[in-house]
Amino acid sequence: MNSNPAIDGLRRILRIVKDLASLASSSNFREEASRRYPEFPSIAAHIAEQFAEECVLEAVPRIERQLEIVEKYMPPVRPALDPIAGLELGIYSRLFSDREIGFFMGYPGCCVEKFASELQIGFTKQHVGELAEVLSENQVLVITAGFIPCSLKCVKAREKGLLAVVSKEEVSRLEELEKELYHELPHFHYEYMEHYYEYLRKTSPPPTII
Repeated sequence: MNSNPAIDGLRRILRIVKDLASLASSSNFREEASRRYPEFPSIAAHIAEQFAEECVLEAVPRIERQLEIVEKYMPPVRPALDPIAGLELGIYSRLFSDREIGFFMGYPGCCVEKFASELQIGFTKQHVGELAEVLSENQVLVITAGFIPCSLKCVKAREKGLLAVVSKEEVSRLEELEKELYHELPHFHYEYMEHYYEYLRKTSPPPTII
């Protein structure tokens, strides 16, 4: 099995979801789910309950299919989790704290804590100022859609395959990946229509500045 931080992140999520599904037949699935995943106990208990009540129908096969597609491309950055899977699992709802969502998604603790403590809703002026420091004229900073790093220079985020500096040619390949994901796994989540990455350039600021 090939090792790639971006792919490993999706594999981790799939492994957790399958593990929580295995608890569905247990009489104390909520407590056991919370015990196994102390960084996101409420989310874990909710997902286990959703499986117990047979409310999760597409999440696992859709994440498995997403992995199959992503593995063909071996991208330097993880694409956003399939929107239907996320909605079915409750990840994109406002039921849970930003900390729990971040830890479930495998984001670095430094990024999770800054996002949660500062109540960020998007990229900041700090991020804009850092663009010139991390990019040359012909480079693009690619970030997993939905992920806001504590800094564009965050080493842990790079190590986890959540952001990377790439060439314009690599961007074209990532855009092909986005199109294939949307074509093979269609959905109606307006924020993720062929949009699994954020592309930041020196000449264009992030989409949201606070």
